[in-house]
Amino acid sequence: KHSYFGTSNHGYARWLPAEYEDGVSLPKGFTEGKLYNGFPLPLVRKVSNEIIHTANENVTQDQQRSVIFVHWGQWVDHDLDLAPAPVTKITNT
Repeated sequence: KHSYFGTSNHGYARWLPAEYEDGVSLPKGFTEGKLYNGFPLPLVRKVSNEIIHTANENVTQDQQRSVIFVHWGQWVDHDLDLAPAPVTKITNT
């Protein structure tokens, strides 16, 4: 039915339209003080630290996740990094 799923050199589908601050390449939240729906976007680092809080004094052996959790994340990262670039009308060259 979908023989092309997982094939090499096959781009990912974009489910939602891209949204850039300048309409081309700047990520949302790049310009300090810019509001979205009346609110500033939170700092990415703050969001990351609140989701996965690992201050040095709180680092203990994880009872639920092993190092395989890290390897899985790395695998997903490489899968996304090595995906073919989509064909777009706008280029940043």
